[in-house]
Amino acid sequence: KDNFFSNSEYDGGRDQSKITWGNDALSFRWNCQLSNKFFLNTTVFHTGYASTIQIKNTESSGSSEFQLRTSIKDYGAKVDADYLLSKNHWIKFGVMGTQHFFEPNISRTYSSNIGLTNTNNTSEIEATEFAGYIEDNIKINQYWSGIAGFRLNSFRNGEKTYLTPEPRLMLFFEPNRRWNFNASYT
Repeated sequence: KDNFFSNSEYDGGRDQSKITWGNDALSFRWNCQLSNKFFLNTTVFHTGYASTIQIKNTESSGSSEFQLRTSIKDYGAKVDADYLLSKNHWIKFGVMGTQHFFEPNISRTYSSNIGLTNTNNTSEIEATEFAGYIEDNIKINQYWSGIAGFRLNSFRNGEKTYLTPEPRLMLFFEPNRRWNFNASYT
């Protein structure tokens, strides 16, 4: 976690500022070879980000404070598989799911001069994301290779769900070790 502090004193008062922010990440990965041609990779993960801005003012007549906090947390899992049909042809496929938690702009204001505390607790926003994909990789000859694939994304926030299909097509040409050309559509 990173921090920034600032203290200022002047006749009859003091200002203090503090900004904190930081990321955290945790993942567990399991790789498994189910046969000579079938490989499986499974990952479970958590990521997070949080930031806080805090400003305090103290004077002989009273004090005031302002605080703003934002955070994002993700929890998810994914499974990727590779199936080798031959040394020049293999298929990749997989699925993933992530649960997102957003806490945007939760603020708190306090003033001792008027005895006021104001809190703006924006409710936590949850979203769920799922995706699945399949991709066919083939080496046609020593110069040409290609990939054809499809990915379907689903993002749900509240009652709304967004589906996004993503077709993919790539063609590679490598006439020698120094030159290669490729064309793609995604």
